Amino acid sequence: KQGEGFTGTAKSSAFPCPASFSFFLNGHRGRPDKPAHERTFARMVDAASGAELARAYPPRNDTAQPVKWELAAHAGKQVRFEIVDNDNNDSGGAYAWLGAGRFDPPVIGLPSASGETNLRTAAQMAGELGLTPHIPLLRQLLARTDLSDETRVTAASALATLHQPQAIADVLKLSPARLQSQFGDILAGTAAGATLLMDCNVPLLLTEPVISQKIAALPDAKLKERAAALTKDLAPASAETAALVAARAKAHAGARIDLAAGEQTFKTNCAICHQVQVKDPGGNVGPRLSGVGQRGVERLCEDILDPHRTVDPMFRMHLITQKDGTIQAGLIRRDEAGALVLVNAAGQETTVAKTNIAKDELSPMSLMPGTFGLSIPEADFHNLLAWLAAQK
Repeated sequence: KQGEGFTGTAKSSAFPCPASFSFFLNGHRGRPDKPAHERTFARMVDAASGAELARAYPPRNDTAQPVKWELAAHAGKQVRFEIVDNDNNDSGGAYAWLGAGRFDPPVIGLPSASGETNLRTAAQMAGELGLTPHIPLLRQLLARTDLSDETRVTAASALATLHQPQAIADVLKLSPARLQSQFGDILAGTAAGATLLMDCNVPLLLTEPVISQKIAALPDAKLKERAAALTKDLAPASAETAALVAARAKAHAGARIDLAAGEQTFKTNCAICHQVQVKDPGGNVGPRLSGVGQRGVERLCEDILDPHRTVDPMFRMHLITQKDGTIQAGLIRRDEAGALVLVNAAGQETTVAKTNIAKDELSPMSLMPGTFGLSIPEADFHNLLAWLAAQK
């Protein structure tokens, strides 16, 4: 359209690539009396790598024309369909637009009049157009656990574009592993974001290939050194633990729940280290769990079954080697004159004279045993999970 002012890219959700894909395409790519340019097109891309698999240009016609792509070599891959308009003519004389539809097979859901599609479109526009007044709304979308991962990641991407990495880091700390990975990927793209990512204390994220490669590509040697220091003692991520977390979270939806039994399971197994409210009985070895239900079922499963994944620095275990070779492990509860007082997972205190300390190392691990969740029968586990999820 002559005088059009907006450009950009419309992207579908990812879907398995069909062997053959057809659709109708209309639109223009430059004034009819001028040579056609190549800045306006439709294409299919690999959802993981972004590699372009097929491209079609608008037919310079208002009437839609058929397009067919043979994609057997890519069948089954996760792909996206994109409509790209890069004809940004500053003089106001641009003459380019395009539209696509009648997809066969019907793998692309077209925007509806309501629902999350519109939220994602609005979030993407806010980022691309620099609509800073909408930052508070984007933060709300990012924090809403009732929205899909795709919608929350779109909000995160928009916030990153608007230079709001702190908002992403704040939500990453409370998110399940699958979202932590995606938020970490977004943060790792800038030095400020990478710094906040490391401050989130999820060092396993720094070992993921895309995130580690992004950080390595940043022109900041200190960030690379910090990432190396945070990950040097990490054991490889356990595929078995990840599978167990996913299975328990999925099974929880159909489990028979007894909240009273869940509270009793907490008192029996967890209260030695944790309180929910300040006034509650229980230990204060581990973090206080007020509002813990806001994390959602999947993240709670991770906290119980994979406690070493996300560890606040205040609750990382100290390994103290004494001059006689004895090693004490625990959290530092008090730093007294001439001595450190450690507390272990059973709530027992040990006093170590500073004059006897040969080395004090801060472990990346939590004091909570990695096998703790498995020690609880599965029925009791689901009751406990439901009770914790109710602590909003």
